[in-house]
Amino acid sequence: MRAVVGSLSDAPFYEEVAKSGQALLVANVYSGVLSDASLRSDRIHANAQGYAKVAQQLADQFKAAGWR
Repeated sequence: MRAVVGSLSDAPFYEEVAKSGQALLVANVYSGVLSDASLRSDRIHANAQGYAKVAQQLADQFKAAGWR
């Protein structure tokens, strides 16, 4: 239901897991895409444009973090 009304967000425990594992967290990437109906193929899956946006956001964040 939250995807339909565009109010998705990451679960708070992802931040805790990332910190404890010293991992890069790219917050709200997938939930942000699923909150936009034009980027979904159905209620829980992104479409091609949605997956392209996820990939671009991940690449941008990895580059900003100093990853290749």
